[in-house]
Amino acid sequence: NDLLPNGDFESGSAEPWSPADLVEGGYGGSAYALISTNRQNWHGPNVNINLDCLQVGDIIAVTGKLKLMEGSNPATCSAHMRNGARCPTAFLKIKDKNGKERTSSIGYITGWHPDADGWYDITGQFQLPDFLDGYQGAKFAIYDTDGSRDIVIDNFKMYK
Repeated sequence: NDLLPNGDFESGSAEPWSPADLVEGGYGGSAYALISTNRQNWHGPNVNINLDCLQVGDIIAVTGKLKLMEGSNPATCSAHMRNGARCPTAFLKIKDKNGKERTSSIGYITGWHPDADGWYDITGQFQLPDFLDGYQGAKFAIYDTDGSRDIVIDNFKMYK
């Protein structure tokens, strides 16, 4: 089961993702992708998710397509930079039973270069930690790149 709601955006809606809008021309000729513009600092698109079907120790995987834009032009990133043109990362944020938000990196850009249309693959795996027990909420997010760039995502999935 896919844990990310509306990860391919073919419904014609950006809901329930934020901050985000739809853009025509998704990955591989699909109709739509999600774009996050006017981002605050390093933040990007995110969505609340339900992890009730999972247990501590389960391994989840995330896959998706990501493109960075500078205006109307695709931009590149570097996984080795600490600032500026740094590549975005996929994060899982879990609010534990005490209300403390725990953030874990769960997916990264793979490969050195995007495809001919500017799309990068982002993938990863993550073993769910002890603080999943009694969790109060969870969120999937893409961020950690310069706020001046727009983030476009498509075909995102998270599954056990």
